[in-house]
Amino acid sequence: MFTNKGRVLYFAFGSNLCKERININCPSAEFQCAAKLEDYQLNFFGHSKMWCGAVASIVSSAGAYCWGAVWSISTDELAALDRQERCGHPMGYTRINVGVCPVDDVTKITCITYEKTDKSQPALPSRPYKEMMLKGATQCGLPGDYITMLETVRDNGYHGEVNLINHK
Repeated sequence: MFTNKGRVLYFAFGSNLCKERININCPSAEFQCAAKLEDYQLNFFGHSKMWCGAVASIVSSAGAYCWGAVWSISTDELAALDRQERCGHPMGYTRINVGVCPVDDVTKITCITYEKTDKSQPALPSRPYKEMMLKGATQCGLPGDYITMLETVRDNGYHGEVNLINHK
C-alpha cells in the first residue's frame, strides 16, 4: 500500500471518477491528477443492482490504455472503499497495485485500484452509470478523445433513477 501521512493514492476509472460519487464513501478524497494506465483497457462486466447494468473494470491488454483520476484518500476510508467495491466477493473487485503516468509526465506513480474479479460476462452499462463516468471524466480533465470514446459506449437502455447510497 502506498501511503503518505495516513493517505493512499487511488486510481479511479469508473463511477469514482466523479467527485460527488467518490465523496460518498471517501469524503477525504482529494483530486491529484488525471493519469493513464498502460497495458490495460476499459470494459464493462456483470450486473450491478445499484446501477441497473454492467460496471467498469480494467482488463490487461498489451498496448492498450485506460485514463482515470488519481485521488488521495485517507487510509481510514480504505475499508469503506473496499466495501463499495465488494472486495473479496466473487462478483466484486480485487484491490491491486498499478503504476500510472500523470498527464504530461512519464514518471509513474503507484496507486491502488480495483479490478473486477469475474470478467466472464461482458455487458452494457446503464445510462446513469455512463453519465456518472462522463461527468467525472470531464471534472478530472481527461483527454477529449477519451471522453469521446466514453460517449460512444453503448448503454443497456436503462435511463431511470439509481440509488448511490447502496453498495454494488
